[in-house]
Amino acid sequence: MARGMTSLLAALLVISSALQPGASEPLRVGLSKSRAPHPAIRNEHRVPLHHFKVRLSMSNDSNGGAATEVPVVKAGKFGNFSYYVEPILNLANLQYYGPITVGSPEQALTVQFDTGSSDLWVPRTMYDANASTTSSVSSLVKMLDYGKGAVFGNVTNDRVCLGLSNELCIPGQNLLVAKAQRDLSMRFFDGIMGLAWPGLSRTGTTVLEHLREVMDYPLISFSLTDDPIFTMSLGSTVTFGAIEEDNYRTGTLTWSPVVGNLWWSIELGVEVISPRRDKDSTNLVNSSILAPTAASPLPLGKQLAALDTGTSYITVPRELYVPLLTALLPEDVLMTCTVLLPGGFLVCPCDAQMSAGTLVFRVQGMRYSVGPADYFTMPTPQNECMIELQMSPDGLPIILGDTFLKKHYTIYDAKQKQVGIAVSAYGSVYGDLDGSRSSMPIDGPVDENSGSLYRWAGVVLVGMMLVLALGYLVPWFIHRFSSRSALSRPLLERE
Repeated sequence: MARGMTSLLAALLVISSALQPGASEPLRVGLSKSRAPHPAIRNEHRVPLHHFKVRLSMSNDSNGGAATEVPVVKAGKFGNFSYYVEPILNLANLQYYGPITVGSPEQALTVQFDTGSSDLWVPRTMYDANASTTSSVSSLVKMLDYGKGAVFGNVTNDRVCLGLSNELCIPGQNLLVAKAQRDLSMRFFDGIMGLAWPGLSRTGTTVLEHLREVMDYPLISFSLTDDPIFTMSLGSTVTFGAIEEDNYRTGTLTWSPVVGNLWWSIELGVEVISPRRDKDSTNLVNSSILAPTAASPLPLGKQLAALDTGTSYITVPRELYVPLLTALLPEDVLMTCTVLLPGGFLVCPCDAQMSAGTLVFRVQGMRYSVGPADYFTMPTPQNECMIELQMSPDGLPIILGDTFLKKHYTIYDAKQKQVGIAVSAYGSVYGDLDGSRSSMPIDGPVDENSGSLYRWAGVVLVGMMLVLALGYLVPWFIHRFSSRSALSRPLLERE
């Protein structure tokens, strides 16, 4: 077994992928979602971990080898300001995107709102600069690289409006009009709107810089719902210019200063909570109810982490990946997992959740958790789940992608250069119905009665939906059958 564990650690070490001036009214763009197994599980070559051979050249393999890795507008009020709600779509919990318009007259597109990049680009097949009276096309050609894909085209300047309500517009925004792309065929949005800091920009003045100039409150807040019970009514949202207290749990908001001028990066600590067993030592108790004394800090000191809405999962640096993964999953469980190639995705039997630990991030004294039900994907027909934890390419910080963001309300304050993190008001309520999740920051012993409160809230909500459905269907059936003609009834019922 020791030899197998050595092979496992060696294998894990090579798993990698590399506004109109004066407009100060907040704008809220909504998001909705769909769910599906990760596409990588459908078409893959898999290798058992204990048979996975180490190839030093894997990290440099760029030829596909083992290392390659409705709009509904609503209105709202925030203080003395108005804001507008529009939906943003979510595909299989992998991509969140929403509407914008470019040009005069407006040409509508969908873009991914990406806090991990700084440039705006749209495809030339969806945007015609020649049809816009406000466009200015330059001869400057740029390529934007997104790690797993790239786009190439001319830099253009035109009017850009966020959402479809034209309430928040930038009269002259630089954007790249892509005429060629590489390895982005799986995306379902038209382009990407980067919302990170100017240090990453290749096309000039960024959307974030314009927002800082034209908005009284240059804030961007994301509320990404994960659970289908909320998708039907609330959906996910990105709000420009406001903090919506209804979207997070009271008392859970923490602010942390941004480090550097590239990403929305903050300092944090990383801990792991192992699942607890009951008195009989046979049944695992869900880690979400553990006291913080059960958390084990990893001996790596403070880490830099970037909050990135454009990344689907959580990625960690090479030196942290192996100790983190082996702390989350026992050795015997890890040996039942396989590696999907290319890409290096780790797939385990879904039953492994029962013995998996909880990942905890400590931010300014508060702890925010990501449990097994959060980092295990939905099961395939073969009852396999992908682990939403990957190795970062060298030189990158921890990246907190949608796996983390779906559980937490995040605020990106461009004026004070800080990030706010709070527990989502939505995702945890549904998850707590089966006791599989808890988004509460572990800042002290957790009150188990609080979990019951949310479980009952979810039960009441589901019950109300059933009552409403029955209240509609029962009268309909009564009316339908009572209105049948006498000729259609049995002979004995005729007069």
